[in-house]
Amino acid sequence: MATSNDKEFRKILHAFDTAMLVTQEPDGHLRARPMYIADATDEGDLWFVTQNDTEKTRDVSQNPQCAVVVQGDGRYLSLSGRASVLTDPQRVRTLWRETWRAWFPRGPEDPKLGLIHVEAFEAEYWDQTGARGLRFAFRAAKAMLKRERLRDEGGAGTHGRVTF
Repeated sequence: MATSNDKEFRKILHAFDTAMLVTQEPDGHLRARPMYIADATDEGDLWFVTQNDTEKTRDVSQNPQCAVVVQGDGRYLSLSGRASVLTDPQRVRTLWRETWRAWFPRGPEDPKLGLIHVEAFEAEYWDQTGARGLRFAFRAAKAMLKRERLRDEGGAGTHGRVTF
């Protein structure tokens, strides 16, 4: 459960349909992969559809610590959590989208289809859109023209941290 009822976090999270899932390989190296977000809860849990036997599912099985990163159009979100690989036919049927048939020809019953569930424990976000973003752009341009350092006046946008 979220310890913060942060609607700005939820707004940013639900604005994205793809993310970079960062896992740790057995040799310790970090690896990021683009993933389609099948579902995102208000508490920050994420669901990804994947094939059962892949490097990413092996990475998650060996070390469940992961990060998920999204960015676009002046919004950024970084989420830290614990991933698990599941085969849950009921959840798959609930999440199923017909466009996935290109990867899973047998549909939601395809035996190669699995889920990666990321249970969030912390997230941080930044939102540079809207009026705040415009004010920041104006202040930044003014500082550059005057060859001065930009002062942090708290108007660069919205920034927050949520723990779960």
